[in-house]
Amino acid sequence: MNTDPLIGRQLANFLIERVLGRGGMAQVYYGQDVKLQRPVAIKVIDARYRGKPVYAQRFVKEARSVARWRHENIIQIYYADDQDGLYFYAMEFIDGQDLASILAGYAAQGE
Repeated sequence: MNTDPLIGRQLANFLIERVLGRGGMAQVYYGQDVKLQRPVAIKVIDARYRGKPVYAQRFVKEARSVARWRHENIIQIYYADDQDGLYFYAMEFIDGQDLASILAGYAAQGE
């Protein structure tokens, strides 16, 4: 049973479908861009930091910083906004292993 209140919710054009991962101040979800019909990753500021301007500013700064870069090894930011105080950004989804899994594989091989 899913207890995450964001699953099934739509933020702008992005429908949140499942959790991909959690970090220090945000969660990353898998979702769909309902207008362009493409998969996206959606990063959403954690509930603990909503309503706290310093964290919102940090979150927006992160999105702006990543959006400035153009490189084949850096994901592209498609959209950033806040909806009723819920800061999020949608970005390119790359299907594959997460970094922790890759590093664990190397560690298991003694590398």
